[in-house]
Amino acid sequence: MANRMNIIALSVTMLFFAGLLVGCGTTEESDTTGSSDSDSDSDSDSDSDSDSDSDTDSDSDSDTDSDSDSDSDSDTDSDSDGDECGDVDPCGGDLEGTWNVTASCISVSGEMDMTAFGLGEKCEATVSGELVVTGKWTASDGTLTDDTTVTGTEIIELSEDCKSLSGTITTCDRISGPLASPGYLTVECADNDDTSGCTCTAVVDSAGISVAGGLGLAPGYPLATSAYSVDGDTFITPDGSYSFCVTDSTMIVAPVSTGTTGPITGSVVLEKE
Repeated sequence: MANRMNIIALSVTMLFFAGLLVGCGTTEESDTTGSSDSDSDSDSDSDSDSDSDSDTDSDSDSDTDSDSDSDSDSDTDSDSDGDECGDVDPCGGDLEGTWNVTASCISVSGEMDMTAFGLGEKCEATVSGELVVTGKWTASDGTLTDDTTVTGTEIIELSEDCKSLSGTITTCDRISGPLASPGYLTVECADNDDTSGCTCTAVVDSAGISVAGGLGLAPGYPLATSAYSVDGDTFITPDGSYSFCVTDSTMIVAPVSTGTTGPITGSVVLEKE
């Protein structure tokens, strides 16, 4: 009987320890599962952070590239504009040497003095057009040699009072000849029904009238060789005056308007040989 009781006690003890072992195993699985979930969350967070960093880097690189391209384009445009002619900021300088014209942007626009044309005293005229200058210009010891050529087309609008030539009433087509006299290659005038005056197309071509020179002053009959003088930031020739600025090997020249040229704006850019 005692043996039987010992066997029962031993069995109960073994069952107790078996239960403990099963409980430990469940706890370990739970811990393992928790660790796995934690690792998964960690990996997910890591991937998310990595993707976020990657997107940020990509956006940053894209913005940088865009800004770089924009800056590059802006710099290119700015440099390109720097090669164009425009208004002169007179500064004077050394004129001595031979200069080649590299660019010109001469415009004529405004009222024109018709006194020298022999038209009526009440004659009013406006002129508009563009002129192109080519060639070279040399200054040496107070003497200039002007081998430039001036070309272009101008439109001259004459009022009705201009239809008087030396006191005699005339027609638009008969005004063409006298209007060409200051140095236009050709002038053709036609009636303007809207103003009762004349619309004249004047062609400027200094080479066409066998004249070299002018450096943007037209029409006219400039001297190919003449003396010149300098007054501050202006040089003066028998044909007219010019404001100028010399910087290193570049000179920018602006012709000063005369009565027969009409109001001139713009400049001529020259490079020293």
